[in-house]
Amino acid sequence: MEQLIWTYGFEARKLTWQGLALEVGLVGISTRTIERAMGTLGYRKCIACKKGWTSPYNADRRVKAAKLALFYRPTPEDWHDIRWTDEAHFVIGSEGRMWIIRKPGERYCPDCIQHSRTSKQEDIPSDERERYHVWGAIG
Repeated sequence: MEQLIWTYGFEARKLTWQGLALEVGLVGISTRTIERAMGTLGYRKCIACKKGWTSPYNADRRVKAAKLALFYRPTPEDWHDIRWTDEAHFVIGSEGRMWIIRKPGERYCPDCIQHSRTSKQEDIPSDERERYHVWGAIG
């Protein structure tokens, strides 16, 4: 089963425990037994991430911007008028999030990232989903 995950990547990782066993020819074994056996190798079911690490280019830009900011604001008091912001988008209802099989530390490996679906592929019509956009600031 582990070899199947290594060979077929995301397609194998998104299988159920029972589906994984059937793919390698194991029939009549309980799902819990398969889950425990794979657990001894460190595998578990987790929700797939939808985006990976920051690109090396963007990471380098962020480090340069942080160093420049520290140059102009060297003391904690210099930061009292600064606010950091972030935003998030989410949907209440079916988002099509997949549960995948992975080990700790594999969160951002390419085989563990779920690609976003287009609106044509959504299971639930958009008028039946509650969409939210949140924004926050801290300082």
